[in-house]
Amino acid sequence: MTASIIESLKAQIAHRVEDVKSSPAMSALLKLHSDLNNLEDVENIARTSMRELFGLESTLTENASTPTLIQPGQYSGKPPLDAAKDYLQWRGKAATLDEIIAALKTGGCDPGSRQKFSLSLARSTFSFVKLDLFDLLDRYPILKEKRHSSGGKRKSIVARAEEIMRHDAPISINKAVAQAEQEQERDVEELKEC
Repeated sequence: MTASIIESLKAQIAHRVEDVKSSPAMSALLKLHSDLNNLEDVENIARTSMRELFGLESTLTENASTPTLIQPGQYSGKPPLDAAKDYLQWRGKAATLDEIIAALKTGGCDPGSRQKFSLSLARSTFSFVKLDLFDLLDRYPILKEKRHSSGGKRKSIVARAEEIMRHDAPISINKAVAQAEQEQERDVEELKEC
């Protein structure tokens, strides 16, 4: 009996969703939302979801039948990078910088300034990988193998830049760092292709 009520409600909702989606107001809203997301992409800030615009973010999370919330104090006393690693393991998929920061703050860990924390994550190449989102390196075995090759350690950008400066002298430090960053980006692109 409950199953038939659920199916009836789903059918009614689907009918109403179609009405809303076909309305001119919804078309205008979708266009504005697309424009907003494009500007957010240009400014390199987290995209605003339709869920958030409609004020459904907290309702959906609070009413979920499975525990999806970070518990207050969950990351209390942990260094921010360790807390970020725990969060990404718990989450099971990549996350934006803003999602990671929000989770850490909810869990009682202050990651400090957004810019410094982002830089810390990006520099922690033995634990994290940045592919527009941050994720755990363990989920990318090909990239992990590259980073751990040559004696078990992948050179940091700074170490690689120093190596470039020794090998390609004379070269400015800025050009060496840029070349090292390009090599790292090439590694990431190779990973995306796999």
